[in-house]
Amino acid sequence: MNRSALVLISALAVGMLSGCGSDAPIAELQPELTGAQSQVTPPASTRPVARAATRPSNALSWGEPRINDEDLDHAVRAAWGARHGVAAAAVQGEQLFLGLADNGALMVGAYQLWAAGGQAHVVVAQAELRSEAVLVRDSVARSNLTHVEAIVSRRDSFLIVAAAPGTTRVQYRPSAGDAFRTVDQDSADLVIPRPRTAGAGEALRVTRNGTTSVAPVWGARAHQPTAGDGRPSNVLGWPTRGSTSSGPSNAVVARAYAKEMKAPSAKVSALFVGDTDGGVRYLLGQAWVPGKPAQTVGYIQRPGREGELHIQPATPAGARLVALLVTEQPGTTTDLLVVVSEPGTKAVAYRQSPQRTWSDVSTVGYLQGVALVDRVKNITSDQLRLSGRSTLVVSVAKSLCDGSGCP
Repeated sequence: MNRSALVLISALAVGMLSGCGSDAPIAELQPELTGAQSQVTPPASTRPVARAATRPSNALSWGEPRINDEDLDHAVRAAWGARHGVAAAAVQGEQLFLGLADNGALMVGAYQLWAAGGQAHVVVAQAELRSEAVLVRDSVARSNLTHVEAIVSRRDSFLIVAAAPGTTRVQYRPSAGDAFRTVDQDSADLVIPRPRTAGAGEALRVTRNGTTSVAPVWGARAHQPTAGDGRPSNVLGWPTRGSTSSGPSNAVVARAYAKEMKAPSAKVSALFVGDTDGGVRYLLGQAWVPGKPAQTVGYIQRPGREGELHIQPATPAGARLVALLVTEQPGTTTDLLVVVSEPGTKAVAYRQSPQRTWSDVSTVGYLQGVALVDRVKNITSDQLRLSGRSTLVVSVAKSLCDGSGCP
């Protein structure tokens, strides 16, 4: 293959075979996808190479593809700047990939961004029509990276992979028990369905400049930490959903968690960030300190009040949902139940008691499947039901358990 940059978008289609699905936080024969799903990076020979005077030493030297959506470019820089306390105009960097998925309904972009004097970060973002950009990957770059990948999701989920110049072959396996399968074939521009059976050991094998390396899929549900990654093995690695500009930042939550844990520092992986009509801003995710497992955490900022940290026990490995209860909302007599389920979940249903009928609370678009439920105060017997690789019914009280134990 005489192509110096590759893009692989792997789709998890609704209705595929049941099995396992999916820190900040992932090929079987399937029907051929449409051309709108394979908008790809132009050849490296057409890319002007950006060289800023303050270019970090860890920046990738991949060149810059043609910019074909300035609105997304600006939105991603603004979202990344807000997360790191940098004005959008001061965010530097370049685009690695820009394309469309899901018949053009989902725009995805990979970037490397930095602020003056800082390290380069690999950033992957997604946006739907008339929606804000959502960052699904934000990690410090390594100058020797062979590829950049992350899971993005709409109703289904997709694996975005942009390979460095000099790459001659990309291979993929859904799980440790599967053989690697070459996915570049005769073209660098492929859309390969990601089977629902993907699980532990999901990985890519990339051959570049005569050297072959194997790496787990970044953001996969069964992602395990790599050397120097520092992530506990129970970090879910799901994409960040919601709008990172509408709620508390990772840095704010990390400081609060570190203080509570009496640790010098902490890490946070946001799973959903949002706000309410009454001005309450919140984040639901995972947090951890070195050497300890990740815990499910929520952080709530109410108007005119200090932020409130909610800490749950260590997140179970392979958890299929996490939840947060937002109370004391101005202008309403109910609480807000926030439910984030694993990528690939088909539907989420809710009922106030086992004697009541189920109500579908699934969402699409901006919320990307995150369920928001107006919950009656002090209710104790309500339940959630997830439909996906299997059906799961769980009590809301257990999903919300805190450090004092679960009901």
